[in-house]
Amino acid sequence: MKNLSRVAFAGMIMLAPAPVLAAAPAPAPEPAPSKPAIAVDAAERGKIESVIRDLLDREPEIVLKAAKDAYGREEAKAQEKARQEISQNRDALVKSAHGSEAGNPKGDVTVVEFFDYQCGHCRSAHGTVAKLISEDSNVRVIYRHMPILGEASGWMAFAAIAAQQQGKFKQMHDAMMTVKSPQTKESLIKMAEGAGLDVAKFTKALDSSESKAALTQDVMLAKTLNINGTPAFIIGDQMFSGELPLEQFKSVIAEQRKKKS
Repeated sequence: MKNLSRVAFAGMIMLAPAPVLAAAPAPAPEPAPSKPAIAVDAAERGKIESVIRDLLDREPEIVLKAAKDAYGREEAKAQEKARQEISQNRDALVKSAHGSEAGNPKGDVTVVEFFDYQCGHCRSAHGTVAKLISEDSNVRVIYRHMPILGEASGWMAFAAIAAQQQGKFKQMHDAMMTVKSPQTKESLIKMAEGAGLDVAKFTKALDSSESKAALTQDVMLAKTLNINGTPAFIIGDQMFSGELPLEQFKSVIAEQRKKKS
C-alpha cells in the first residue's frame, strides 16, 4: 500500500504596476440541438421483437457466440491484471516466511498454491499436486495458507507452520489433508505426536508470534492478489482459481518453460 502525503504551498500576491483590463471572454457557443428520440408504438415494437425471437430460434448460436466472446474478453482482462499483480509481488510469492514447500527447490517452474485444510477441493488437489511432483522432477511447489473456513482452518494452518519449524511440514501436511473433520488445538497436538514431532516445541510454536506473522503474510498476500477462494494456483505468470486436472498442470508448466527458452 502506498501512503500518500499532502504538501501545502504558500501563495504569493504580486501587485502589477498598473491596472490591466482583461478582454471579455467570447460567449460560449450554443449546444447543438439534440435529435429527438424515435418513437416506436406498441405494434411496431411487437414486430421488432418478433423478428429478433425468430432469428434467435433459427440461429441460437448467435447468443452463444456473443456470450462466449464476452466471457473471453473478461477472462483476458482478468488474466492480464493477474499477470501484473504477480509480477509486482513475485518476491513475496517465492519467499515464504514459513518456507513450506515441496518438489525441487531449484525447479525451473514454480507453482504457488493457496489452500485451506478444510476445503474439499484442496484435499482433492493435494493428490494431484503430489502426483505432479512425482512425475516432474524440475517443478517447485510453494504452499500458502488461506484459512477461510473457520477457526479449525486457522489452527490447522498454525500446525503446519509449527511443523515446518521442525522440518516436518510434509508429515503434518499429509496427515491433515487426510482428515475431514474439523481439528482442535488438542487434536492437532496428538496428530503432531503421531507424526514424530517434538510435542513441547510444537505446542509452543502454535501460539508463537512467529507463526502468527507467517500466517498473516500469507493471508495479506492472497488479499493483495485478489484471491477470494481455495484452492488457487499461480504457475509462472498465470493464476487459476479452483482445482486443476493433472494434464492442465503439465500443459501450463510446459507453456511456462517454452516462454523461458
